[in-house]
Amino acid sequence: MSSCDIESTSDSESIKASAKLELIPKKSTSFWATIKHFASVLTLLLIIVIPLAIILKSEDNSNNDDDSISPSPSPELNPIFPKNWTVTGIRQDINNNIAITGSQASNPIGNYSQGFIYYGTLEDITSSKSDPSLHFFVPHFPGETPTFSAVYGPNTYLYDSTIGEGNILAVGGYNYAESPYQHGFIYQGPLDGSGVYTKIVIPPKPMNITFPNGTTIVTMDNPTHTVAHSVMGNLIVGNCYFASSVTRSHGFIYSLTTGFIRTVEVDLFSTSIYGIWQNNGQTSHSYTMVGGLSYIETNISLAYIMNYNALTDSFSDYTTYTYKNEPQAGTHFEGISKVDGGFTMAAIDLTASRYQTSALCYVPAFTNGTFGAGQWVELKQPDTFVSANTVLDYFIFGIYSTGLPSSTDKFIQENSFYANCSAYL
Repeated sequence: MSSCDIESTSDSESIKASAKLELIPKKSTSFWATIKHFASVLTLLLIIVIPLAIILKSEDNSNNDDDSISPSPSPELNPIFPKNWTVTGIRQDINNNIAITGSQASNPIGNYSQGFIYYGTLEDITSSKSDPSLHFFVPHFPGETPTFSAVYGPNTYLYDSTIGEGNILAVGGYNYAESPYQHGFIYQGPLDGSGVYTKIVIPPKPMNITFPNGTTIVTMDNPTHTVAHSVMGNLIVGNCYFASSVTRSHGFIYSLTTGFIRTVEVDLFSTSIYGIWQNNGQTSHSYTMVGGLSYIETNISLAYIMNYNALTDSFSDYTTYTYKNEPQAGTHFEGISKVDGGFTMAAIDLTASRYQTSALCYVPAFTNGTFGAGQWVELKQPDTFVSANTVLDYFIFGIYSTGLPSSTDKFIQENSFYANCSAYL
């Protein structure tokens, strides 16, 4: 993918000019006249400033009595679902319902993790593994013995009427015993799992190999791991790897109607696409995508947002971000949601060591297609690992972990959560 020139927007455009009153004393050749003048100014300041300070102090005390006016420094993490369940994606549906995707700790039937979808309201999210609002999904294809599944990025009838009311469109990744790799899948149909599963197949890539004698041949680089992260409209986005490099990820775009479209790479970076949003309704060819870039050799990690035209297979308005706009602060966008004036993203801090922090990032979208500077709401808790995995409007969903043992980097327990960030922007 070629790089794009990015138009910068001056911060001064959004800053209102403020009036400034200057007290300039008249010139005087008399020393005593000067003293008299400053005495008059001092008297005026004492008359005005002291009563004003008393009034402001009184107002400040009254505000401190109302917690709703002064929110805490960081949004509260509200635990949801049973312990050690992971949230991966979310989409709103009709009648105030939401569809949340993820992976549970263990299969009720076997002993491996399997994907789930919660369907209901935010207020009714359960902590019971047997609640009827939880639906479990394991792809089954001939000759395969599944050992793991995780469901990602759903789409619903609210955004695409072709899905059908009461049905779901979801993607994800799964493992099976006969293969050493993870594979991508699509599910479309009822929430009871009786719909249609489709395997996502990434084709091999042509690769040039040059021998010491200067001879160059073209061979095929076979795909290894594949996982689909999000779906909206007619497109699926995700990540895949090839045999030539087990550490370099490639983003991919896949069509529900025509199959594989392309991989996405930015220079020599490891590239991921984690979130997609269809602009202007279900028949539109206009999409916005988010994800991250990482270059292991130099420890560079950037989040990005860009527009994609599915009709012309072209990208535009590619813009990168660092965590909280701080230089050298690595980050990655994990999901995207459309809000008034722009988009919100779930973002993680890749510069943290033992305790990762995360944030909601709001990015304004301008009428010419470009994007503005990020505004950040950090989800930071003492001695807690926080991972923001997906976003709905100004609500962040993810996992947090506490109780880090001193002898290992493994956390004792994970909890899924949601956090309302609307009061912090």
